[in-house]
Amino acid sequence: MQRWTNGEAYDPYMGRWSHAVAAQFLPWLAVPKHATWVDVGSGTGVVIRALLDAQEPTRVMGIDRSAAYLAFAQHHITDPRVAWVVGEAEHLPVADASWDVVVAGLLVNFVPHPDQAVREWRRVVRSQGTVAAYVWDYVDGMPLNQVFWAAVAQLQPDPQVEEERHQFDQWQPSVLTHLWQEAGLVDIQTTSIHLPMVFADFADFWTPFLGGQGTAPEYYQALPETMRIHLRETLHAALPLRADGSLHLAARAWAIQGRVA
Repeated sequence: MQRWTNGEAYDPYMGRWSHAVAAQFLPWLAVPKHATWVDVGSGTGVVIRALLDAQEPTRVMGIDRSAAYLAFAQHHITDPRVAWVVGEAEHLPVADASWDVVVAGLLVNFVPHPDQAVREWRRVVRSQGTVAAYVWDYVDGMPLNQVFWAAVAQLQPDPQVEEERHQFDQWQPSVLTHLWQEAGLVDIQTTSIHLPMVFADFADFWTPFLGGQGTAPEYYQALPETMRIHLRETLHAALPLRADGSLHLAARAWAIQGRVA
């Protein structure tokens, strides 16, 4: 079980990527301003910050199973249009057909029953409203994880490592499209979102792994100290650092949206 309990640790690990993908995802949706939004799996508030900056929403609800993440988000986002609710993606505490948009960023692959979750998101959206989400392309578009698990496999090959490395490989546009179709959504569209990212040096890349938030950091924290040292050295040697010490990576996310008829 991953420990999604510390917003201060999560933001340095995934925050820079999450902010970048949200900034491209929201304009692609082309939702008119002054809509009402539900952000499922709102976490530390990345999508909601972007919404408030760009979309001029009338109301926003952030729903997350982690009370700690909600507390972090609420501390940093005090806009009165936003309500924060502890809840599960498969059982939203809102009425039928009562919101314009439901979005879920970097969530659907973590939900135990994603088919049930997407049907639930459709339930709460009004006619002509939007249900949308995005996930990382774990096959060829999330180098932050790929280089980590490759280094782990080099040091300690075992089935558990391979399972961790490939657990989300199936989350491609075809899988997302099938979920949206099965939920009864129409006018379904998918796109890819490309994100260049520059790290000042190896420490800038590595330090966020020490916070224990997410699959790779949690795995690292559970290793014996000698293994942690070897893993860090192996990863450092494998990364394509430039002459000035910087590291240039590029991520990709898959995004989907559909309309309620």
